[in-house]
Amino acid sequence: MADICQSQSVAILPAMTTDFHFARHLIDRLGYGPRPGDLDAIVRLGADKWIAAQLHPETLPLPVPLSA
Repeated sequence: MADICQSQSVAILPAMTTDFHFARHLIDRLGYGPRPGDLDAIVRLGADKWIAAQLHPETLPLPVPLSA
């Protein structure tokens, strides 16, 4: 019974809340916690693309201070 109640409560949460919770969980497990903008990037790109970018940093643009 507890499983049914728990799954129903998750289903009624707004999608944005669950996306950000998943993004936070992902970055906590695969990194050192979020920097400003990291959670938005994970939600925007999707987990698969974000993980691929982390595994292939040569595809990421350099930060502005380093590219000048």
